[in-house]
Amino acid sequence: MGKEPFEGKEIQFHTPSEHMISHRFDMEIQAIYESSGDKAGNEKAIISFLFKVEPGRHNDFLENLDLTRIPNIVMTNPPFLS
Repeated sequence: MGKEPFEGKEIQFHTPSEHMISHRFDMEIQAIYESSGDKAGNEKAIISFLFKVEPGRHNDFLENLDLTRIPNIVMTNPPFLS
């Protein structure tokens, strides 16, 4: 990745997590970005957040996540179904 700007494209939630650090986590949130500058060439950057459920303990990040403000884009022909 060079100095090209990246644009947020997608947020995915996985339960349980897709990735592991010594063990699988209860949930994973992935923020997916794609290069968007003049020289954009399908480069992607993915940031993953891993979560462990602990009964009785609240997570401020998840509680303050305003899911109602995430754009609701429906894909009519998703690439994974072709």
